[in-house]
Amino acid sequence: FMKRILFGDDGLGIDWGKFYRSVFALVIPMALQNLINVGVTAADVIMLGRVGEKALSGASLAGQVQFVLTLFLFGLTSGAAVLTAQYWGKKDMRTIEKVMGIAFRFSIIVSVIFLLAVQIFPAQVMSIFTPEQPVIDEGVKYLRIVSFSYLTCAVTHVYLNVMRSVERVVIATVTYSVSLIVNIIINGILIFGLLGFPQMGIVGAAIGTLVARIVELLIVVVYARTKSILNFKLRDLFVRDKLLFQDLSAMPFRSP
Repeated sequence: FMKRILFGDDGLGIDWGKFYRSVFALVIPMALQNLINVGVTAADVIMLGRVGEKALSGASLAGQVQFVLTLFLFGLTSGAAVLTAQYWGKKDMRTIEKVMGIAFRFSIIVSVIFLLAVQIFPAQVMSIFTPEQPVIDEGVKYLRIVSFSYLTCAVTHVYLNVMRSVERVVIATVTYSVSLIVNIIINGILIFGLLGFPQMGIVGAAIGTLVARIVELLIVVVYARTKSILNFKLRDLFVRDKLLFQDLSAMPFRSP
C-alpha cells in the first residue's frame, strides 16, 4: 500500500517516483550548500581554538554580526526566490532579471550599512556581545577585515538563491565547496605561520575568510558570464518596477 502511495498509481496521473527523485535532487544539494557555507565561518573558530581563548571568543562573537546580516539577506532572498520561481514557471526570464536586480539593490544597501557600522564603531558593535575588553580588542581586529566580505556575500547570496529557484543548484554547491577549501588552506598558512608566512592569529583567520568570500564572488561572476541562463546586466540594479518592488517588499511578511 505504502509503495503504491509513494511510487505507484494514485489515480492522479502523477509519476511519484520521478517526483521524489526531482525533490531529492534539489533538496540534498541545498542542504550540503548550507552546511558548507556555515563551515567557512566555523573553520575560523575551530582553527583559532589552538591559538588562544581570547582569539577564539573574539572571532566567534564577531561572527554574530555576519549572522545578523545573514538573517536580513535570508529574508530578502527568500522573497526573491518565491517570486522568481513563479516567473520561472512562466519562463518569463526578463522579469526574473528585474527581481534579481531589485534584490541585489536591497542586499547591497543593507550590507553597506553593516560594513560602515563595523568600520566606524567596531568596539561599540563588539560590546553588544561581550563586556570583556580583551575579547573586544581581538574581535575588532577580526571585524575590520572580514566586514569587507559583507559586500561579496550580498551578491553571492542573492545570486545563488535565485539560481536555486530556477533549478540550478549545483553551482552553489561548487561555489561554497571551493570557498571552504580556500578558507581552510589560507587559515592554516596565516593563522599558524606555515610556508614561511608570519603567524598572524585572528588577523590571518579574517584574511582567510575574506579571500574565500572573494573567490565565491569570482566564481559567481564567471558563471553568470559564461553559463547562466539569465542575461543580467548592471543596469538591472537600477530597474524601476513598482509592482515587483511592492511584491518583493511584502513577501517576507506574508503568512504562509
